[in-house]
Amino acid sequence: MTTITPFAAGSYLTTRNAAQLTTLKSQLNDLSTQLSTGLTAQTYGGLGSGRSTALSAQATLSALTGYAAGITAAQTRTNVAVTSLTQVATLGIDARTTLNNGLQSTPVNATAAKANALNNLQAALDTLNQSVAGNYLFGGEDSSTQPVLDADTILNGTKKPDGSTDQMGLTEFVSSQVKADLGANGNGRLTQTYLASNPTEITLADDPSSRAKPQSGFAITSVSAVPTPGGIAATRALDSTGTSATVTIDVNQQPAAGDSLTLTLQLPDGTQTKVTLTAAASGTTPASSSTGFAIGADKAETANNLNEALKSALSASASSTLPAYSTAQAASTFFSAPNPTTTAANTVVWYQGENGTTDPLSTQSVQVSAGSSVQIGVRANQPAISNVLAGLATVALGMPNSSDPNAAALYSAISSQAQPFSRRPIPAPARPRPVRSRACRIRSHSSASRRRACRTPRRPTRPPRIRFRTHSTALNRRPPRKSSPSCWTCRTDFRRATKSRLRSPSCRWSITSAEVRPSLLESAPVVRDRLGVARRRSSACR
Repeated sequence: MTTITPFAAGSYLTTRNAAQLTTLKSQLNDLSTQLSTGLTAQTYGGLGSGRSTALSAQATLSALTGYAAGITAAQTRTNVAVTSLTQVATLGIDARTTLNNGLQSTPVNATAAKANALNNLQAALDTLNQSVAGNYLFGGEDSSTQPVLDADTILNGTKKPDGSTDQMGLTEFVSSQVKADLGANGNGRLTQTYLASNPTEITLADDPSSRAKPQSGFAITSVSAVPTPGGIAATRALDSTGTSATVTIDVNQQPAAGDSLTLTLQLPDGTQTKVTLTAAASGTTPASSSTGFAIGADKAETANNLNEALKSALSASASSTLPAYSTAQAASTFFSAPNPTTTAANTVVWYQGENGTTDPLSTQSVQVSAGSSVQIGVRANQPAISNVLAGLATVALGMPNSSDPNAAALYSAISSQAQPFSRRPIPAPARPRPVRSRACRIRSHSSASRRRACRTPRRPTRPPRIRFRTHSTALNRRPPRKSSPSCWTCRTDFRRATKSRLRSPSCRWSITSAEVRPSLLESAPVVRDRLGVARRRSSACR
């Protein structure tokens, strides 16, 4: 029920003033609230027609705040990853420097290089386990699992409760590869035969695995003898399947001192090494020599001496070249795991992170705007990282002991095999020095003016040569076939003593003479050429 208040004459003005005072008080309260809170209204409804704009702006600000937070987190993650990768590269460079410094004194520095590389390998493995806010950086998509096993497990493997080996570590894996390449006789899997029933003949055969992929041991590629005519004969033949080569050495007659026998052997990496034995007079060469053999009293004794010398030479060659390759190959295979050779069934798998076929960068990304994202993923088993680890492992596990008789040769072989961190950076090309353009023939009377002369670089195409000839009243020149990109006006002269100035579109030289009106550039320095024509150089032509 609606009640109509009584209306008295003259009360309208009082009622209106009271309403206006109430409105003003409400406005004052709103302004005080805005002043104290810094907000236009306490609710979006109080914004009126601007509430839709405020709501959309609030959503945009929230999204931008989220993008900024993601970018900040990504920057932190990226900075830590870059620092870790820089540390790994520094460790590789440090090992390379130690190797290069040790070439002058191999027995002394082999132990130092070995210890330094081992320490660097352990530090590099620890570096790859860096995390930010509980998220591992080098595990690809899997940021919750430690991507790299600890150094002790990687090097020594795991053990069963009874103490036997459960999974081979890197040390045992490399050792088994070296033994496999050396063979049971330690001569690169070669089979050497010398029978008493045929005392003047020696046979040497390589193993079929030396011609397989991957190759193991030595492969005989050639044999040659430089004997006295009718002396030592050496031949090489492949078997019917082409998987093995056999060398037959016959001592047909007594060799002369200085005669030699040379075997060429191929290593699994494709490089070759040679074994050369030289005949020497009896009593001048020890029986265990790896470089020569003694001439005996008869052919049988000479063949026996040659057989023993060949054993020593093959063992020395194998122990100084094959272990370096075997160690490098095993380390490279180990750090490229998982693969068919190194599986969890028999060998420790050092990388435990995600190992998909996608691009490592795409494994982690950060949204930087509504339609843009930046990829920041990385895996610890990427080739650039695993190559450095393999190089460090090659030095750490392949370096010889100081008492090894083949220490110098093995040190050199290890240095050449540990290639991932031994490559020197390509120097940046030097900036070309500016040269004086042949198109500019500025002549001056002072060295300072010559130094200020045009330094325009030479163009691929030389401008046409301009020839002058003098007449009694004029100087003629043959006009150029086309405009040169250089300032060809610098050597342009008057044509039949005309009073016009010749100027190139790209040059601001003004040419004057006694018959030509003065140049507008009165303050420009005057340079005289060999023809006596005064030229004023403007500030626009340098």
